[in-house]
Amino acid sequence: MEKINNDYILMKQLFVLLAMTAFLTSCNQLKENQFEVIGTIEGLDDNTKIILERQNELGQFIALDSTTLKDGKFTFKNEFSEPEFQYIQFKEVPGKLPFIAEKGTISIIAYKDSLHRSSVKGTYSNDQYLAYIKEGEASNKKRRKFQEENNSKWMEAQQTQDTAVINALIKENKKYEDEMIAIGKKHIKNHPKSFISVLFLDHLAGMPDEDKTELKKWYDNLSETLKNTKPGKSALEKLNFVAPKLPSNVGQEAPNFSAPNPDGKVISLKENLGKVTIIDFWASWCKPCRIENPNMVALYNDFKGKGLQIIGVSLDQENAAAAWKQAIAVDKLTWIHMSNLKHWKDPIAQLYGVESIPAIFILDENGTIVAKDLRGDALRAKIAELLGV
Repeated sequence: MEKINNDYILMKQLFVLLAMTAFLTSCNQLKENQFEVIGTIEGLDDNTKIILERQNELGQFIALDSTTLKDGKFTFKNEFSEPEFQYIQFKEVPGKLPFIAEKGTISIIAYKDSLHRSSVKGTYSNDQYLAYIKEGEASNKKRRKFQEENNSKWMEAQQTQDTAVINALIKENKKYEDEMIAIGKKHIKNHPKSFISVLFLDHLAGMPDEDKTELKKWYDNLSETLKNTKPGKSALEKLNFVAPKLPSNVGQEAPNFSAPNPDGKVISLKENLGKVTIIDFWASWCKPCRIENPNMVALYNDFKGKGLQIIGVSLDQENAAAAWKQAIAVDKLTWIHMSNLKHWKDPIAQLYGVESIPAIFILDENGTIVAKDLRGDALRAKIAELLGV
């Protein structure tokens, strides 16, 4: 009996050893630009279609590969040009499951009824992404609760154009955004080899209130692999950008510009000045801009009969004309609009030194810039002052 038990233990150890060898062999067979996904999901039928996707520069999801589910398991092996987020789409399951494409074997345990609770780990950046999500759970939970409790109030305020309530809700929601930014900054400092770090850094580099000297130190500490990614190059470009010293400061005459309107007709600033003119830099993809739009609509409705003019300059991307026009219609922006559809390379934005949006310039009746980037009650008070009402 003892010999049988010893033989059983020996065979079990041999089985484990063979399994580990097979796993290591699988990892070693991956090329430098390859990753492997080994995943499970319960509650879906065999042969359920599963699609591997990535996003292009326009935010569109492009299918890279597909497979089918077997016994609750699925696998992918694919190549990548640089670390990036890719996504897994399960047929008839809402949402997409993100993971970071980088060399190695990525283990996924997915839950069809709540993809956000899924576990993605196995490579360095995916492990760090999971750790970041767990660290931010408390803040995100508070934020979701706040949004759920105030959703009806937000909808009502938008319908009635109650800017006081809208601004109060935006201010309260910003506290939770600031908490997540703080977690992101800590991640950059502590994990210079994590893909999440370069994404955070690229985002922060575009925020005008951030200390670029500090951000540049964090950038210099990143791994060379991350510096050579698209977000790495984008972050460096933003950190090195110096706004041109052009006549777009308070007290100076606003530089004239022209661009096509939604109908394709080229119009200019000078031919559309009012007693008071707001130049509003925005874009259909800019969430803070879209949140601010109800305030601008209320302001325009209250003062357009007294001489207020608004000129919207969109920084939408090439081939996004439809999204731009749709946003104008949905948000009920009934003032003048123009766009070169050149994103951050828009010549008007460069002329005015715009590094982030929303951004506004307020002009008096002579076309002189009298204020910049006022919001809420401060903007309303300035417009009333200039119009003498």
